[in-house]
Amino acid sequence: MIYLIIFIILFIFKNNVETNEEYKNLNQNFWRNKNSFKNLGEYVSTIEDLQQEKLKKQKDGFNKNYNNKRIFEYTNAYCESFNVDIHPDEYPQPKRNESIIENICGVKISDPYRWMENPNLEETKQFVYALNNQSRPFLDKSFFRDKFRKKFTHYDRMLQLFDQKSYGCISKHGDYYYYAYSEGNQKQSSIYRQKTLSDTKQLFLDPNKLSSDGTLAISQTAFSRDGSVMAYTVSEKGSDLTTIYFKDVNGQDLPDKILKVKQGSIIMDAQ
Repeated sequence: MIYLIIFIILFIFKNNVETNEEYKNLNQNFWRNKNSFKNLGEYVSTIEDLQQEKLKKQKDGFNKNYNNKRIFEYTNAYCESFNVDIHPDEYPQPKRNESIIENICGVKISDPYRWMENPNLEETKQFVYALNNQSRPFLDKSFFRDKFRKKFTHYDRMLQLFDQKSYGCISKHGDYYYYAYSEGNQKQSSIYRQKTLSDTKQLFLDPNKLSSDGTLAISQTAFSRDGSVMAYTVSEKGSDLTTIYFKDVNGQDLPDKILKVKQGSIIMDAQ
């Protein structure tokens, strides 16, 4: 830590010395050649060029010193934020389940920590709690924690300011005009429809009601040629694997569904 601070101070001092030497050389060159100017205009022009060059060097020197100061402050704070005792022997130790063995292409593969893939398992929850208890004192001392919190708080406030009603593109299918609409305070836009553009809108599908925790989202919609059936894809927790569901023109969910669909677009060829 001490060596790092000494290195930064020497680096800043060196830059200041180099900058002063450049100014000295610049002035010496000017006065050495002052008698060689052909006329007053050339003399004045040279003076202006030298002044502009000097101002530029002063600005560059200021930026360099300012950046060095910021580097020093952040480096010092960064080192102080990591001034904690680390004891790996105190880390929570996950249990091994040696009974999980799979035969893959004739090779037996052991997976003793597969139980961690189930976030709803009580053992998984307890292990995560133990990890959080171990890391929390370290994170609480971080110099950057408050800075990130202020950034996120500011971002949330900006989102609240921009929360406004929004409409999606309108498309006609069968006898109805369909479009996405949000009041501004919803996580997802709902799908509405109306028979004419002057009618009162009717809620046709609300993705916010698909799950209580908001982990299900609609990514695509498509209609049959006659507009009697709408297909829509539902993704859980942002997964690439989606499920395609179907809804008839009366708003009733059809029993058909297609599981584990990855990427691609929905195109309905049925009448």
